Amino acid sequence: MKNRGIVFKLTSLILVSAVIFFLIVSNHNAKKTRSIFKGNLRETAENLSYSTLNKIESILKAVEKVPQQIAISLEGSSYTQKDLLLLIRQVVENNPEIYGSTIAFEPYMFDPDALYFAPYYYKHGDEIKFTYIGGESYKYFIWDWYKHPKEKNKSMWSEPYFDEGAGNIIMSTYSVPFYQTVKGERKLLGVVTADISLEWLQEMVSSIKIASTGYAFLISKKGTLITHPRKDLVMNHTIFSLADEFGQPELHKLGESMVNGETDFITKKHLFTGEDAWLFHAPLPSNGWSIGVIFPQDEMLAGINKLQVELRAFVAFGLALLLLVIWFIARSITRPLGMLSKAAEEMATGNMDAALPEISSTDEVGKLAKSFRFMEKAIKKHIQQIEDISKLPGENPNPVIRSGINGNILYANKAAATVLVDWDINLESTLPVIFHEPIETALNLKENQEMEVEHLDKIFTFELMPVSESEYVNIYGRDITKRREAEKEVEQVTIEKNRIESEIKLATLVQEGFLPEETPVTSGFIFAAKTAPAKFVGGDFYDFIELDQDKLGIILGDVSGKGVSAALYMARLMSDFRYVAMLDSQPKRVISQVNNIATQRSRKGMFATAVFLLLDSKDKKLMICNAGHHSMIIRRGENEILEKGQAGGIPLGIAENIIYEEEEIQLYSGDLVFLYSDGVIEPVNDQMEQFGLDRLRSMINESHGTPEEILKKIDNSIQTFTGDAPQFDDMTFLVFRVL
Repeated sequence: MKNRGIVFKLTSLILVSAVIFFLIVSNHNAKKTRSIFKGNLRETAENLSYSTLNKIESILKAVEKVPQQIAISLEGSSYTQKDLLLLIRQVVENNPEIYGSTIAFEPYMFDPDALYFAPYYYKHGDEIKFTYIGGESYKYFIWDWYKHPKEKNKSMWSEPYFDEGAGNIIMSTYSVPFYQTVKGERKLLGVVTADISLEWLQEMVSSIKIASTGYAFLISKKGTLITHPRKDLVMNHTIFSLADEFGQPELHKLGESMVNGETDFITKKHLFTGEDAWLFHAPLPSNGWSIGVIFPQDEMLAGINKLQVELRAFVAFGLALLLLVIWFIARSITRPLGMLSKAAEEMATGNMDAALPEISSTDEVGKLAKSFRFMEKAIKKHIQQIEDISKLPGENPNPVIRSGINGNILYANKAAATVLVDWDINLESTLPVIFHEPIETALNLKENQEMEVEHLDKIFTFELMPVSESEYVNIYGRDITKRREAEKEVEQVTIEKNRIESEIKLATLVQEGFLPEETPVTSGFIFAAKTAPAKFVGGDFYDFIELDQDKLGIILGDVSGKGVSAALYMARLMSDFRYVAMLDSQPKRVISQVNNIATQRSRKGMFATAVFLLLDSKDKKLMICNAGHHSMIIRRGENEILEKGQAGGIPLGIAENIIYEEEEIQLYSGDLVFLYSDGVIEPVNDQMEQFGLDRLRSMINESHGTPEEILKKIDNSIQTFTGDAPQFDDMTFLVFRVL
């Protein structure tokens, strides 16, 4: 290396440094890109999975509500076989998500002579079919959909199964047990069911396609494959049986994580290709099923890998070009050094130690000294020009111009003459007048200046950069036409979004206008009420109707569904209640007449539960009539909890001319009366536990203070219980205390 020339040393040093630098940058870029891509992929996977889960959850919640309302109605009312058949048929006809439904009774509970009684309506093509299930070939008492809710004393979804002998399809059943109080003992009468076909669920999950081999699948609480691209695996394998078959212990651990309701984003081997893949899984809140989405790594990273190959090719080309540039620059520097060496050898014939003298003579030595000094200055100037010119990208697709203080063009790349047509950009011309003042400002202040110019049908931005200790500026242009067009489009989208949000807020204000602005001021009573819709507008409602002779009508109800349609249905019902109650305030007649009105104009799938109270503030008596709604809770004394106005009767809007019962209750000083919608007891936490009626009774029993303070304490308790879980149903409370 010592004996090598300057050109070799300079070229080797710069080239090796550049290679090391490019390798470090390339590796860092690859790792950083993969890390960012994986983070974005997880966010995409979460959004895709939760979007699918929310769609499924909304359908399952709507299905759950139907048998729950029927069970409440059956516990508090009498009915005939004809009433049951009509009710079940209307449930199947009016709810497109429900494939079939039955009310299956315990042995001899409906007919003392009949071991089985389970009328079943189900869909067959465009028809509604009917059959009685139960017999030696179909002992429904031992089927999971009947046995498990009976044993566990709660509503629940069944594992997916093929319902041979009844629906004869792959389905899942939501079962709700209902009871009857006999001699103070709560006795099981039977189970109300709603069946859903799993075909729509398979289509929804199978529609998720990830590259060529990626896919989504759904497993049940026991790990059974409910949906999968390979149809032969559906309902025939569990995730655990596949783990054993393919010898993959990590797949078994994944199955345990999924059935335990965990959410995770992991790396695993693709089951069928053996390639590395990412997998995201999350649970379904209603029934504990879990969805998994598989992203094949090689396919997802194909674009990044291709980009890395292209980047390395560009780096190799750049290094080769850099080698030529370095060689050229080094040679341009060493050539005058060789001439200086020859000059030094000429001078060596004289005084070897003498410095280069300041000679003003015209002899050869003077000429050589003058030539050497001139060469030195010329080389410095040449190097400076090379450095300045090397900063101007001549093949840049955007305009690049060097201009003097008067706008005279000193340099222009090809793009300047091609893009800026009609401006005559060449070395013998001057820039348009609009550039002159910004050029002078940039040179005087020695600061960069920016300007935006419309030229023909395009918009350009120009950055003027003064060159230090020189009387010229470098001008870099850029076409921003598309960016300005995109900004205008974003502005239009923002305006439209703000308009829609304003309309939704207006709809919310209109709905709030239907609800009472304040609670009534009634001698001997203190009231408090609140509703919190699941969406901007909801279907829960309450009202106070002031009547004559110390009478006050109180109504609280829950419309099936949520959103704008439920809010409009609610507004009509509130108007009907107020109109009917002003004519005849007897609770059972009010409920009956409003039911007839609602049934005559009811749309498919729309109904409401409601409870109507007639309060006599003078005698402290309360008349109540219930149309399929939750019972009223009364706290009497310190720790006595009573449930009055037992749920009974069919919800409003299902069938006409229903006879409703009413109950009279004597109130006493200190009594606390609490009315609520099902959204108060059904919220779930991250452990999939419901808030439940028992917690509500406990909160009412332990809460003291004014009705407003009690209401706020219960509301805060629900919010603390659910945490960050979304609100799936409207919540409405109405509380009053007897003084």
